[in-house]
Amino acid sequence: LTSDGTNWISSPNSAFNPSTVLNFYEEFYGYFASTSGYVGQTGWAISSNTVQAFTNLTTTSNNHPGVIQSAQLTTGVGFLSLALGQPVSTLYNIVLGGGAITLNFIINIATLSTVTNTYTLYVGLGRGVGSASEATDGVYFAYTNSLNSGNWVGKTANASSRSSANSAVAVSAGSWVNLGITVNAAATSVGFFVNGVQIANSPLAANIPTAALVPHLQMIWSNGTVAAGSVLID
Repeated sequence: LTSDGTNWISSPNSAFNPSTVLNFYEEFYGYFASTSGYVGQTGWAISSNTVQAFTNLTTTSNNHPGVIQSAQLTTGVGFLSLALGQPVSTLYNIVLGGGAITLNFIINIATLSTVTNTYTLYVGLGRGVGSASEATDGVYFAYTNSLNSGNWVGKTANASSRSSANSAVAVSAGSWVNLGITVNAAATSVGFFVNGVQIANSPLAANIPTAALVPHLQMIWSNGTVAAGSVLID
């Protein structure tokens, strides 16, 4: 039965095909381990070359339950990677082109990257993300202080060939932001949205990956010390 707001309409019953629709939400309600290599409660894998990678935020606001935070990055520590799957093996679970995709990450850049304390952040879908290198394939947002004047950048990557949509939206410290990525059904166009507004130079139609990907968030350190809790993930 369906309703148009006034009348109920019946139609023949048809079997639901789970391969055509996927809805996934993650709130990080449960305990999140503080050691590298731990698989989170719904399959989030941590890859890192620091002992502590991501931990639960002990104090959350009333409208952001279930928040995790990044660990400290310092000399000799290159990266933190959080992926829904196994980013350094063969467990990649999303191939573009089988239907429209809408992906949203809600994050808070509590501490900006600077010339002295420098990191690069990647958020989206990617492959080859469990290391101190940018994804070889993916559709994702990128941020660091020296990239596009510290503004958000939308990127596509296909076998390490990349295209960029440089936005005019500055990364704001201490504010929650909804980073949205849309891929059309045929995987010929990728749109990038910040708080629901499409950024400049988006959508991108080149270097859209054909390889399987995983949802991921990745931080790569390059200078100084990046404080624990610099990035919060809701």
